[in-house]
Amino acid sequence: MIKVYQWCRKIHKFFAVVVVGVGLFMMVTGLIMKYATVFAGFSFINFILIRGWHNTASVFFSVALACMMLTGAGVYFLPIIIKHRRKKIAVQSGAEEIIKS
Repeated sequence: MIKVYQWCRKIHKFFAVVVVGVGLFMMVTGLIMKYATVFAGFSFINFILIRGWHNTASVFFSVALACMMLTGAGVYFLPIIIKHRRKKIAVQSGAEEIIKS
């Protein structure tokens, strides 16, 4: 059970980095689309291409955020489950000193 918790933490950290990276990319493309009149002077910006990138990135962002939410639930609930199981085993075996330490 502890190995599952450790894997959840590692995967959660990975997806946190992915969410931040893709989120920053989406922020930049979103700002370019929102303030198109400001960026109209830059002839090298293709607004249709920017919109396509933003649309494609949103799929990756959603999937990464969903995975991050699932692993985050594991990171939150697994220690509670582990603690409850250890407490239950200690009570059954009569070793209540283990619980206190």
